[in-house]
Amino acid sequence: MTVTPFLGLFLCFSSHFLSPPPQNPSSETQVRLRILGAEKGLGLGTSLAWLGDWDQDGHPDLLLGSPEADVAGARSGMVQIASGKTGKVLAELRGENSQERFGQAVAGLGDINGDGRPDFAIGVPGRIGTGPAAGEVLIYSGTPDLEVLHRWKGQQPREEFGIRLATISDLSGDGRPDLLVAATGAISKGAPVGKVFVYDPASGRMLRYQRGDQPRGGFGFGLADAGDVDGDGRADLIVGAPAARASGPRSGRAYIYSGIDGHLIRELRGPAPGAEFGCAVSGVGDLDGDGKAEVAVGSWLEGKDFPNAGSVRVFSGASGEEIVALHGKVAHGFLGQSLAGPLDWNRDGRGDLLIGAPGQSGSGKELGRVQIVSLTDGQILQEWIGSGSGARAGAAVAAGGDGAAAWGEPGYGDRHAGRGKVSVAGGEIKKAAGPALATNSTETVETPTKNPTFWLKSLAQERDWRTVEDVHGRWILFSSMDTEKIGEAAAQLRHLFARLDASLGGAEFGNSKARGPLHLLYVDNRKDVRVTMDTMAETFPYLADWAKSVQKFARIRHWNPMLAIVRHDRSTKYIPRPEIQLAHEAVHLELGRRFGRLPAWIPEALSYAVQDELAGGVYGYSNHPGGKLSEDYHQQWRAGAAGAVQAHPSSATAFTKETQAFQQDCAYLQFAIGHWWMWSETLRLQAFLKDLAKERPGDLAIEKEWIPDPATQEKLLDRHFGSNWIANAAKHWSGLSTAAGPTSVEAAVLDQITALVDDHRLSTYRNKDGRLQLYSDFRDKDAREALNLSEKVLAHLDRAFGKVKKSEIGSAHQAFMLKIGQNYTALLNCISESDPKLRSFMKTSADTAGFTIYRPRVTSYFHDTRFQEEAKPVNSLAHNLVHLEMHRRFGPLPLWLLEGLACAGEEATTGEVWANWNRSGFVYAVSHGAWRNTAKRMVEKNKVPIQALYSYSARPFDEELAHLAFAFATYGLEGNRKGLNRFAALLSAEYKENWAHLGRFEPSADLVEKLVLKAFGKDFENKFRTWWGNQ
Repeated sequence: MTVTPFLGLFLCFSSHFLSPPPQNPSSETQVRLRILGAEKGLGLGTSLAWLGDWDQDGHPDLLLGSPEADVAGARSGMVQIASGKTGKVLAELRGENSQERFGQAVAGLGDINGDGRPDFAIGVPGRIGTGPAAGEVLIYSGTPDLEVLHRWKGQQPREEFGIRLATISDLSGDGRPDLLVAATGAISKGAPVGKVFVYDPASGRMLRYQRGDQPRGGFGFGLADAGDVDGDGRADLIVGAPAARASGPRSGRAYIYSGIDGHLIRELRGPAPGAEFGCAVSGVGDLDGDGKAEVAVGSWLEGKDFPNAGSVRVFSGASGEEIVALHGKVAHGFLGQSLAGPLDWNRDGRGDLLIGAPGQSGSGKELGRVQIVSLTDGQILQEWIGSGSGARAGAAVAAGGDGAAAWGEPGYGDRHAGRGKVSVAGGEIKKAAGPALATNSTETVETPTKNPTFWLKSLAQERDWRTVEDVHGRWILFSSMDTEKIGEAAAQLRHLFARLDASLGGAEFGNSKARGPLHLLYVDNRKDVRVTMDTMAETFPYLADWAKSVQKFARIRHWNPMLAIVRHDRSTKYIPRPEIQLAHEAVHLELGRRFGRLPAWIPEALSYAVQDELAGGVYGYSNHPGGKLSEDYHQQWRAGAAGAVQAHPSSATAFTKETQAFQQDCAYLQFAIGHWWMWSETLRLQAFLKDLAKERPGDLAIEKEWIPDPATQEKLLDRHFGSNWIANAAKHWSGLSTAAGPTSVEAAVLDQITALVDDHRLSTYRNKDGRLQLYSDFRDKDAREALNLSEKVLAHLDRAFGKVKKSEIGSAHQAFMLKIGQNYTALLNCISESDPKLRSFMKTSADTAGFTIYRPRVTSYFHDTRFQEEAKPVNSLAHNLVHLEMHRRFGPLPLWLLEGLACAGEEATTGEVWANWNRSGFVYAVSHGAWRNTAKRMVEKNKVPIQALYSYSARPFDEELAHLAFAFATYGLEGNRKGLNRFAALLSAEYKENWAHLGRFEPSADLVEKLVLKAFGKDFENKFRTWWGNQ
C-alpha cells in the first residue's frame, strides 16, 4: 500500500527550512537499492508503489511516478517500471499533454486478468476530459505490450479524478484486489466536497462511492485500505480530509467506511487548527489481537512541541480511541506527510509503520527523513535521512509484502537538479550485489540474517559495544574501548576517507555504495574477538575453519564480508597507535570496495602516505614483526622513503604480496610512491587503478589474493605515469621536509598564505593583542575600519567570556577581506594545494562570498555582487571572526548560537546587522538597523516559542528564528554573561563527551533546553522575557 505526497490545492512545500539532526538516532540498515532519475527536473519518487514480479525474475518490481516531468510539455508526467533487483528501468509510460500530471498516483493490482503478470493503475488528475483537470485513471495489463484494459474518466471540470489511488483487499467477491480512486474536487450540490470511488479493476465496474461532507475539505487526499476495522471479515477503507474543519480551520478529519456496504463506521477528528489531520492514512493491522484492525493518521502540520513538526496517531479499531501518538521533534519536519503499512520490519509478528517526514532533517534544506516505527512501543526501528539539500526524502513511501520499505526523494539532484531518487531497504535479497561480494560457495552475505551489518549490530547490543556510523554509509565502527579511544579511531577514519576521496574521486566512486559498508571492530579483549569469530562461523559455515584459526590474532582482515578487527590490550602494549592500525586495515578494504581487491602493495603504499599526513608518522602496516620499537621509528619513515626512492630502484622492488613478510626497505619505497601519487598524481592514480582493476579476472572471488605478474604492473605504471616515473617520484621527494602530520599541513597552509600575500601585494594589518592578522586589497581606510570593528566585536565577546591572555592566544586568526577576484581565486588555490582534504570545500567556495575553516583558523570575505545584492565588508569580516573566536574558545557549537552571537556582536558595535550566513535575496536597508526592536517585539508577543530555536539549524536562513537567536545571544552577552559562559562550556563538554567521535555536533532540542536551564536557571524564560521587556 502506498500513500503519495500531499500536493495539490491544500499543500505547499516550504523552501525556507533545513533539517536538523535525527532526534532519535537509530541503526541504519543498508539501503540495498537506489534508483536515480535520469534527467533534471524528473522528480522521480513523487509517487511509488510495489508492483509485483513484472519481469519474472523472482523479485517484486516497482512503479515510479514522476508527474512533474516535462516529457511532453510542462508537467505532462511519466511512470516507469523499475526492477526491484537491479533498479534498471524495464518499461516507461508517458503523459500526452502539458499539466496533466500523468503518474500523480500509481497502484499495483496483482494479476487481475489471469495472465500471470501483475497489472497496475495510473492516475492522471490533470487530464482534460469533460473540462480542465477532469482527470482519468488507466488500468494497464502487465504484459510486455502494456495494454490498456480500462479507462475511467472524471465527470466534472477540476474534479482531479485519480489524484489518489489505493489498492484494497477484495470487496467485490471475485477474489482479486479492488481499487480506491479519489477525486478531491468532485462537486455535489454545487460544492467541491470530493468523492472516493470503489472500482473492481478486473471488470472495470464502479461498485460505489463515498462523498465528503465539507466544501474544499480535501476529501480523498488521504486514502488507504484500513484492514478489517469492524470485525466483519471484509476490509474497510479510510479516507482523509485534511482541510476539513473539526477543532478549527484545516484541523482535518478522517473517515472509516465499511467495505461491505459503505456505511460510516467512525469519524476521527484533527487535534488542532491547521494540523491537516488526514493528509496521510494507513491501516496498520490488528495490534492488540482483538480481531479488529487499527489505523494510523498523519497530521503533517501539527505543532504540539515545534512548529509544523507533524504527528502520527494510531486509533483502536474497536473503540476509536487514540492508542499511540508520535510527535515530531523537529520544527517544519512534516512528520506523517506520508504513511505506509502494515509492515513487520522487526519480524515480531506485530505491525510497524513506515513514515515519511520530507521537511527539515539534517545539514541541508528539506533533506527529509524516513522512519520505521514500532507500534508496540513507539520506538524508531530504522531511520534514513535524505541525500542532499531539497531531496525531501519521504515525500512518498511504500511498504512491500516481503518486509521491504521504499521511499522517494523527488527533489534529489546531484548533477541534475530535481532528478529524484527512490531507495529500497529490507526485504529478501537472493543474490549478492556486485563482483566484490562474490564468494567461493553458494552462501550469500546479503539476506537479512547474513548481512554483516545485521548480525554485528545484534552482537553490539549483546556485548554492549558502542557503534559509530559514517554519515555517508561507508563504514561502521563497533568498539568496546573507552569513549576517548573510540573518538580517536572515528576521527582518524573520517579524515582517512576524506583524504581518499580527495585522491580517488570521491565517495560515489565506482560500485562502492552497492557493496555495503566496511565493518570495523576495535576491541580491548580477546573474548570480543572470539565471540565475533564464533558468530561469523555460525552465520557462514564455510568460514568456520578460518574463523577458528584467526581468533588469536590482534589484527584480522576479511574480504567477504568486508570486516577488520584490531584488538588492543596488554599483549599489544608495544603498538602505540592502534587506531592508526585500524585505519590501515580500512584502506585495504576501501580500495577493495571501490576497485575490487588490488595487489597488496598498493593499499600499503597509500595507507602509509595517509598515515604520514594525518598522524605525523607511520604506525599501521601489514605483517610487521612487532615488538618494541624506538621512540622515533614512526617518524623516521620520511627519511627512509626519500633514501629508498632516490636510489632509483627497480619498480618491482615495491611489488610485495599480502602474505609476504614485512620488509622495511620495500615499505619505505611503497611509502615514497604512495605519497607522490596522493600529493602530485591524483588524476593519473585514478586512471591507473581503474585500468589495473580491469586486469583482475572477473571470476576470481574477492577473498582470493590477486598477484598480477610484474610485467603487467610495470606496463600499466609506465602507461599512466611515464617510463621515468621512479625518477619523477624521486624529484618529488627531493624537495620535501622530514616533518609530517596535521601540524605540518597547517604550517604548510600558513606558509602558502604568507607567500600569496607577498606575491599579490596584499596589505597586512594586525590588531593590538595579536589575535587577528588581516590581509586586504581594499583601500587602507576600509581595511583599518574593518580591523577596528573586529577588535570591538572581539572585545564584546571578552566581556562575556573573559579576556584572553597573550600566552593563550597561539596563532592569530587569519582573515582576508578581498574584492579582486584574482586574489580570491589564488587564495582558494593555495589552500587546496597545501591541504588536499580541503580541495572540495575550496572548489565550492569559489561560487560563494567567502569561507571559514578552523584548522588553521582562516576566514575570507570576498566582496562580489554576484553572490549578494548588498553587503558591508567590514561587518562580514567581524561576523566571521566571531565564529573563529568561539571555536578557539569552546570548539564546535550549534550554528544558531554562533550566528546569534555574531549578529549580536555586529548590532552592539554598529547598531546594524548585515552579515547573516545562508541568507539569500535582497533585504531592505532599513531592516538592518531594526534587529533589536524586532527581537523585542517577538519576545514580548511570544511569537515563536523559545524551544523552536533549539532545533534551528540556521541553514537556510529563517527570519523569525534568526531574530530569536539574536535575542538569546544579546540577552546572554548583555544581561546574563555568567549564564552564557556556563551554557557554552556545557555545550563544549557535551561535544567532547558524546559527539567528538562522530565528527559533528547535532544535540537534540530537548538536550539543548536542558543545558539552557542548567546554565541560566530554571526560570530562564521568565528572566529572558523580563530583560527584553525592559529594553
